[in-house]
Amino acid sequence: MKRVLIIGGYGNFGSYIARALATDSNISLLIGGRSKRRADAFAASLKALNPASGCIIDIDADIEGRLREIGPDIVIHTTGPFQAQDHRVARAAIATGAHYFDLADARTFVATIGELDEAAKRAGVAVIAGASSVPCLTAAFLDRCKLRFARMTSATYGIAAAQATNRGLGTAAAILSYVGKPFTILARERRKRVFGWQGTRVVRYPELGLRLFGYCDIPDLELFPERYPELRDLEFVGVGSAARSEDQAARHTTPAVIAAAETSRFPVKGSLRKTIPITVANRIDVSRRPDTRAICSPDIAHTTMP
Repeated sequence: MKRVLIIGGYGNFGSYIARALATDSNISLLIGGRSKRRADAFAASLKALNPASGCIIDIDADIEGRLREIGPDIVIHTTGPFQAQDHRVARAAIATGAHYFDLADARTFVATIGELDEAAKRAGVAVIAGASSVPCLTAAFLDRCKLRFARMTSATYGIAAAQATNRGLGTAAAILSYVGKPFTILARERRKRVFGWQGTRVVRYPELGLRLFGYCDIPDLELFPERYPELRDLEFVGVGSAARSEDQAARHTTPAVIAAAETSRFPVKGSLRKTIPITVANRIDVSRRPDTRAICSPDIAHTTMP
């Protein structure tokens, strides 16, 4: 039986993972967090096949020492945002002989995880970063799309969550971390400087209506030019808010600051089901076109997280 520690186990994404693993007879769950009371309460609520237990763990404290005390076989790190974190949790897992996974969506964090490759090999453990919507699901989607073309030279894609979905504080903090900050995308085989949540454009989603998207800084922008060497252009956009009408989109009145304000109002509590539509959309530059008939690809992949 494997002892699986979920750091942030009673949080937004950690709780999804815990519920999914609770029915596995080969797993003993350890729900980690800074509150023993909340960890114990959530562990009890799981009614896991093998009784789960709660434990105190703080990634900003002596994480290696704590892992030695707990003794997990696998560590799943879900405590974001990852934009300001280093690899100390992964290093601690390696040092204690535990396999490591995280849900990081931070560009530098994921792109530099290879620095731990030799240490992980020596310890005989797996170290996997970015097991999240980006770059994990987006890579799977582009891999699928690539099969339909002789060459894939350009990719513009985005992810939008349902407006009533529980985002979690870590997700909101991650989104807000790059508002207005510079980063690079791939444009005509060269690095182009853009700014977070600028470059807004509108896309019409089936059943959801209009959504305004803007530039997001994610691991894909660093990793995918190597994964897909034929790419000349690559950009990722995330949804900032819903456009109430095509007129609003045409006036281009939802800049990054408004998108950030809307993001900060995301509810902390909400539905436990999340549907993420992923699509490669035809870009509409609403600042140049008077009509805003947004079009999106008919091929939309829906990933539902239990």
